[in-house]
Amino acid sequence: MRKNISFTSKGSRCSGWLYVPDAQEADQKAPAIVMAHGLAAVKEQGLPDFAERFVAAGFVTLVFDYRYFGDSEGEPRSQIFPLEMVEDYRNAITWVSDQPEVDPHRIGIWGTSYSGGNCITLNYLVFGLSLVISGIFDRVQGLSQKSGSHRHVVTYSLGIWGKTNKLPPEKVLDGITMCGHGMISAARLNSVAEDVKAGRRSAQGAARELAGQCDCGVFNPSRAAKLLAAMAK
Repeated sequence: MRKNISFTSKGSRCSGWLYVPDAQEADQKAPAIVMAHGLAAVKEQGLPDFAERFVAAGFVTLVFDYRYFGDSEGEPRSQIFPLEMVEDYRNAITWVSDQPEVDPHRIGIWGTSYSGGNCITLNYLVFGLSLVISGIFDRVQGLSQKSGSHRHVVTYSLGIWGKTNKLPPEKVLDGITMCGHGMISAARLNSVAEDVKAGRRSAQGAARELAGQCDCGVFNPSRAAKLLAAMAK
């Protein structure tokens, strides 16, 4: 069963869906999972597939939109405020803990992409969490193999498996990892650095151009300009 819910976070309404197992008895309390999307996405984009799996396994599951996104309140719209995303998660955890269907001592959090980082942060801020799920490498690897494609973060995620010899140089790695979704390749960064070195463009202009490739909006042009200037020496 899925129902529309809302809770308050810093004075604004956050909208979500609460999934409750169909077989759960009225007086039964089940473990719960709280989940939200990564950067710039809303709950309708893929999260129901995960929530339905969790609820089928017996978990009460809360899926919500951060403030400024989707059906939730907040102005300006579609703006990313990392610390406020974490605060929304905390308020979602508080809300679900108070629901009669939920065992408040068995609550987990789930995140994908940027919200995986939020979950790691929450693990240090919220005492009593039973489970933190962050990162889906095996799933991504399986889907990539099935579709014949490559993970867009493969150039630096290899380091997680210990194959650091395949990573690009540190300065290049610093640049390409500024985009949370890996939209800036090592080859592209090296190319614009060569242009800066040859005087064909300024470090500031090249950094702004690279920032335009970052859909998630976390790329830092000021930092990138300093990095490109250092690479051009």
